[in-house]
Amino acid sequence: MNTSTPLLNSSFGAIDYLVIGGGSSGCALASRLSADPSVRVVLVEAGGDYLADREPDRVRDIGMRAHFNPEFLWPGLLAQNMKPTRPGEAPFLAPFLQARVMGGGSAINGMHAQRGAPLDYDEWERFGVRGWSWNEVLETFKQVETDRDFSGSLHGRSGPLEIERIPESDWGPLSLATRTVLQARGIPNVADLNAEYGEGVGAVPLNVRANARMSAAQAFLTAEVRQRPNLAILDRVEVVRLRAQGTAIVGADFKRNGTSGRLSAAETILCSGAIHTPLLMLRSGIGPARELRQAGIEVIADRSGVGKNLQNHPMLIVSAHLRAAGRRARHIRPPCVMLARYSSHLGNAPDADMLLNVYDRSFAIGSGALANQIGHIMLIANKVYSTGEVALNPAEPDQGPKIAFNMLEHESDRQRMVAGLRHMASLVKQEPMAGLIDEAFLSLPTPNNQVLFSDSMAGHLYGTAASWALGGPGFLRRRLLRNGVVRLEDLHEPGAFEAAVAQYALPGGHVCGTCRMGSASDPFAVTDSRGRVLGVEGLRVADTSLFPTLMMAGTNLAAIMTGERIARMVLEERNATTSPSTSAVVRSLSVVRRSATPPGHRP
Repeated sequence: MNTSTPLLNSSFGAIDYLVIGGGSSGCALASRLSADPSVRVVLVEAGGDYLADREPDRVRDIGMRAHFNPEFLWPGLLAQNMKPTRPGEAPFLAPFLQARVMGGGSAINGMHAQRGAPLDYDEWERFGVRGWSWNEVLETFKQVETDRDFSGSLHGRSGPLEIERIPESDWGPLSLATRTVLQARGIPNVADLNAEYGEGVGAVPLNVRANARMSAAQAFLTAEVRQRPNLAILDRVEVVRLRAQGTAIVGADFKRNGTSGRLSAAETILCSGAIHTPLLMLRSGIGPARELRQAGIEVIADRSGVGKNLQNHPMLIVSAHLRAAGRRARHIRPPCVMLARYSSHLGNAPDADMLLNVYDRSFAIGSGALANQIGHIMLIANKVYSTGEVALNPAEPDQGPKIAFNMLEHESDRQRMVAGLRHMASLVKQEPMAGLIDEAFLSLPTPNNQVLFSDSMAGHLYGTAASWALGGPGFLRRRLLRNGVVRLEDLHEPGAFEAAVAQYALPGGHVCGTCRMGSASDPFAVTDSRGRVLGVEGLRVADTSLFPTLMMAGTNLAAIMTGERIARMVLEERNATTSPSTSAVVRSLSVVRRSATPPGHRP
């Protein structure tokens, strides 16, 4: 079906699967489901589908020009990063970036294609999750990828998503120097970070092709896929609520261009991410009954875990003004080409629980000259224990969600991030890193600094001016930096590192856990191991909301794996309904599908 069609054609027929959310998991899911010509699939995305024509250069650019562009983000999304430390203190809310575009986070993020560690998936079994062990998800990872650098039993060579690494010959001086310092401290060199899962320094696996970003939309919603007559792709369609008949979900209400509408489907699959998937469920009466009643919402299913268990990686960005010898050649576009995993050896954290992402050039837009003068080392607690929640605002349930990450609430997370900042302060003083860096500092989120992250005329003008000032005499650079940063060398007073971590730690873009899988007897489980929402017919989740715990990696590749994996489960169940040995449970699902078919549509 032509994806430029503004509304679903009446001739399309009854929708078998309504996929809500065109992010990493939604693109993979819709592509896989619609490969079966006997099913009709509709994919709706709140943001724009730029691939219906051609992705803008700022999206394809692997310099991350789209990352901070409001055109591709949910507007007005705020989050409480830390709990207030004093009684009666109002929570501080900061902007939180969530993609709102076909391809989701894969269209704007740093393009890291990491799987996580085997123990990440094996530990889900203690939550009652079945069928998601490392050996099982590994097969799916291999199916979705084409790894251009490695083959063998741990890699795929014919999947839709292309993965490659930047060769060491194109690493910048900061990356090379960081590796040298870490190797002197016993961190080994690792050729393939997607096959060796412990400590190590190595090239980042990136979802890129021909020096351009390869989003999930590019990989899975190709021109050939878009021509399938049983697939409709509708963009700029914001689903506001799920439609229910008793305890069955039979579709969704949406708004588009100021008008409202409805889509009916035999099964609805939420791929809206760990923020908006629970938000939709809560608005629709699926969640903690007491909270729903307080918001005046009729309860369809009392599921205490909806919106709870929110997890994310806390990160801390140490920036550095680089001397001329520390600056990377401008033709190398990805800002971060190397990372390092190391062990904190604190508490009960597993090995490789900490991560350093090294940015040879800034991901701030500003100007090309400024970006090449600034490098970053991003410290991440790769294994996290703190949890937060996504909740409704009881007074305005139809508005944006209340997001509380509660970062560093768990003592292990706080302790390891403080130790990590001390570690970085030590690293930058050691040669050969020290010889490349004029100043190492933590940036304050001042309005002037924020301008540098916008791909705008103001951002480029301010970036050009800042580039000139920072590249000038040392006294001018120090005066400029004094107004907006805290230098690492000034963190020497008692409690200074603890205070810096509390002030400058930020949430990553790796949210998960808010509709987690588990056994039916677990009161905080929201779905079973196949993504089916417990106590609700016709509704399934297929995104990072399902994860009981956060893997020690970014979530993009895991989200794609999840979409692929859930799609296979859905088709298995569908095929089982035609088998003579169909179980009573499967027969009941078939009845739900028939009852959900809109009048006037063919079954």
